Amino acid sequence: MNTILNDTDMLIAPENLFAQITNQSAKTFSYRYDEALRQFPQHALAMRRDALIEALLQERYCPTANRSWQICPEDEHNSDQIRIANILSQLIERIPYWSRLLYQLLEAIWYGRAGVQIQWGKQKIRGQEYWGILNHLPVQGDKIQFTWQGEPAILINPMSRQNYPDSCLVNTDRGLALILRKSIWRDQFIIHKHIPSDADFFQGEMAGGIHGVGLRSKLYWCWWLRGEMLSWAVDYMKKVGTLGLLIFWYEINNKTAKQIAETAAQTASKSNVLVMGRASSASSSWGVEQLQPSTVGIEALQQMIQHYFELQMERLIIGQSLSARTEGNGLGGKGVATLHADTKYNLLKFDADNLAETVRAELISRLLHYNFPACTDHYTFQLLVPRPDNHEKIATIQSAYEMGVPFAVREIRELTGLNQPAAGDQIIQKRASLG
Repeated sequence: MNTILNDTDMLIAPENLFAQITNQSAKTFSYRYDEALRQFPQHALAMRRDALIEALLQERYCPTANRSWQICPEDEHNSDQIRIANILSQLIERIPYWSRLLYQLLEAIWYGRAGVQIQWGKQKIRGQEYWGILNHLPVQGDKIQFTWQGEPAILINPMSRQNYPDSCLVNTDRGLALILRKSIWRDQFIIHKHIPSDADFFQGEMAGGIHGVGLRSKLYWCWWLRGEMLSWAVDYMKKVGTLGLLIFWYEINNKTAKQIAETAAQTASKSNVLVMGRASSASSSWGVEQLQPSTVGIEALQQMIQHYFELQMERLIIGQSLSARTEGNGLGGKGVATLHADTKYNLLKFDADNLAETVRAELISRLLHYNFPACTDHYTFQLLVPRPDNHEKIATIQSAYEMGVPFAVREIRELTGLNQPAAGDQIIQKRASLG
């Protein structure tokens, strides 16, 4: 029996994959898709202000945001497609602070989703006007929620609700949101998502993870336990300080001696001081004694914080630990470094490909729609990420080429990470036939 499926809908809608789901009236996913937001929203804010996390995220974002890029037509030999690809490339090059725009979209790695609001305007290229991007502003990921139908909803100030039709406003479980229901509104936002994640059947409040879950959610409990141990270390230092504990002894039942000891203690310090009485003896029943603090406890905490929690955070965010540590030296160190470099490359490649797909779907396609509405050809956007061992492969290719082995130019160019020369570019090339 032949069955005709409606390809516009999923067989099971995402909201029906849970025993119970929140926001039944608003029909929007909850903001508690993220473990940090689910447990304590103030912790979610504190995590993003952690200096260690900020440094690791910069190390994760910057290599992707600074990539060389190219727009490739469907048919690399079609002159009309090459012309359109060149115009699209020039429109991208004219976007102000392009690397900053990519960096802001990469915040989806942390939040699970992140956006950029863009301003469209006319630009001239070789005397002809085209629609391009004049300005852009970031939209924090926690301001972006989604309806059950997958429409983005941006949190807005309730005082501005009169500026929008009621049919496009919804009261989510975090505040009033504007649903980007109109296509002209949706085209003013680029929304990037990290890894969609389906929640447990009995955790309907986390159903929104289907639209992207970031590293914050994965790191929350590790970060929380690290904070607990840091607080223990600070409390310890408050109690014993760096000079240890001073004890001022006085003879029991000697009120004058006790008063003198207390006065001396107050003069010496306001903390880490004890005044204690003891029985009279032949040796001494009064005086000052200093107890040096033991470093065993504080060193154990330090080791646990640095070599367990912070190491796990570092490996999760950037995929290796050689950037800020000396690991990898000595016997077998080169192999460890190579392995870590390969892991970091795979993370960079994933981030670059994921971001490139968002740029293609939410920017390149719109530039095509507004400037070449009749165009039905497919164009891809690529962020070039050469492998860390490409120099060795290039050397091998060079040796093989000298022996007459043919190679595809496209594959060699991918190894170098360089763009295809565009029309009008000044070209430097060795005059040789590749067969």
